[in-house]
Amino acid sequence: MSYHRGKPAGEEWEHVSKRGGSKWKCLYCDKDFHGSATRIRAHLAGISNDINVCPKVPKEVQDKFVNISKEKEEDAHQRKRKRVLEKLSTEKDHKTASQLTLSQLRDKKERCQVDMAIADYIFSEGLPLSTTSKDSFKLMVDTIRAAPLNYKLPSRQAISSDILDRSYDQIKSKIDKLEDDAVTLQTDGWRDTQRRPLLNVLFGTVSKTFYYTSKETLGISKTADYLEDFICSSIKEFDASKVYQVITDNASAVSKARDKVSETYPHIVTGGCTSHSLDLHLEDIGSFSFFKDLLAEGKEVVKFVRNHGTVLACYRKCPNFTELEMYNETRFTTEVTMIRSMIKNCNHLEGAIVAPAVKEWVSKSPKKTKDLYQQVKNTIMRESFWKKAKAFDELVTPAVKLLRIADDMEDEDGRALEPMGECYYKSFELQEHYKNLKSAEIPKVVMTACSRSFNDRWSLYHNEYHSVGWILNPVYRRHQQHTNKDVMQEFFRVLEITPGVDAAEATVELSKYRNYEGTTSLTLATDAESKLRPSDWWMSFGSDLPNLQKLCKIIMRQPISATRCEKNWSAYDHILTKKRSRLDPERASKLVHIYFNKKVIKKQFRLE
Repeated sequence: MSYHRGKPAGEEWEHVSKRGGSKWKCLYCDKDFHGSATRIRAHLAGISNDINVCPKVPKEVQDKFVNISKEKEEDAHQRKRKRVLEKLSTEKDHKTASQLTLSQLRDKKERCQVDMAIADYIFSEGLPLSTTSKDSFKLMVDTIRAAPLNYKLPSRQAISSDILDRSYDQIKSKIDKLEDDAVTLQTDGWRDTQRRPLLNVLFGTVSKTFYYTSKETLGISKTADYLEDFICSSIKEFDASKVYQVITDNASAVSKARDKVSETYPHIVTGGCTSHSLDLHLEDIGSFSFFKDLLAEGKEVVKFVRNHGTVLACYRKCPNFTELEMYNETRFTTEVTMIRSMIKNCNHLEGAIVAPAVKEWVSKSPKKTKDLYQQVKNTIMRESFWKKAKAFDELVTPAVKLLRIADDMEDEDGRALEPMGECYYKSFELQEHYKNLKSAEIPKVVMTACSRSFNDRWSLYHNEYHSVGWILNPVYRRHQQHTNKDVMQEFFRVLEITPGVDAAEATVELSKYRNYEGTTSLTLATDAESKLRPSDWWMSFGSDLPNLQKLCKIIMRQPISATRCEKNWSAYDHILTKKRSRLDPERASKLVHIYFNKKVIKKQFRLE
């Protein structure tokens, strides 16, 4: 018999795989969820209980859990009835059952009025239906319930001034307690709903990055000198002794500004955004004439299937289908996922496009639709299209994997991985992939162009910390980094500029580390090399090598991309909507500070 949380597990656990804690994955739709056995039964039975219904559960399994859910509900009702009867029997004033029933009816009517008032607010303001399940909403209701009877709601003026400032200060004080001693500054540009240009600044590590401030730059020329002054003033205002890295986008003015920042603060390493650079590299590949037609034809197929109801209905009737991914103009990886989804559903597309219902619909359609249908059908039925699509997917897969690593990936428990220890070697593997890939579909000249493009983009994002990460990542301890002159020079330069690290002692410690001396030679240490994050491994086994341990603590937790800036702009989009476009930049910045950072704080407390 299996157990869950110390109790015998019900039948529902046989249809999911446990993912740790309260997380689980459905064995039929292969999606991750969290919650109790009740949510599993609701998911499998098709009963809406704040959880998506499984679209792939077998009919017999669904019927089974519909019956089980009804039985559970009836049992709960009987237990509740029993408690009410026990309460009746112990009432000292011997109230009759009819009196209690009337009281319950009155309470039920009052609760119904409250429910309708809450629902009316949610519906009229267009809020998500999950609003009542939010912790902040529950806290608000509990606080109001405990408030004095003469409590009055705050005015708009109070909310937008004093209360906003107090909330801002409260979040700021919580951030001060959670900040690390070594962080990275990330900055990026954006335009709000009123087309005002903004620059944002975030500080943090891979595990927690906090929004710091933003600045409107309307009418200001963003030269290298201006950007350098903006970055340096942000570093000084935050605390220069805690900032060890600066990551920006790859614009020429920003690149020049980064060089000047390194001159002002010699201990700070600067670099471009790895994710942005890799995205540009993938765009380069997509712009090659050899792949241009492939992507254009793929877009036409996806648009035709998704935009025409008859075709889409026939496609969705195919067993085990998955939705076709749409592309996004702002991110090339969406075109890669689009091609992958087409390859995965190749047979479904072929079946849907020649379905009798589709043919009948096309016969009654205008000539323009008929011509488009014939074009899409020819693409889907052409074997050379699918061969080329598979060759394209094989070509870009390593680059996409590196991009995922750079995008601050997390493990199953929600803990941030450390891409600094992976970036250099994964970049090297990608270059070797382009050199050694043998494909009958892709000409050698295309492979050479891919390699050249990657070299150009690599120079945009590479910095010294990537080399140090490769050397100090215990997974790569057996690699021959000492034979790479550039890598070793960058490693020794970092030793010299990092405060609190004795470069001479660290050099001796490096020899001990590579020769498996001291605590790093323990069997437990070698077994844990691939199981622990690099920083955790060094904290556990690096006590004999204090300088390298400190260096690893500083470097390994730093991000290699400014993707959190993009996520922060999403928060701005949530705050600065068309209905709230009159918010001044300072007030908007405070609202974003609260909204964005509160989520980071909540996540940290959940992990800890």
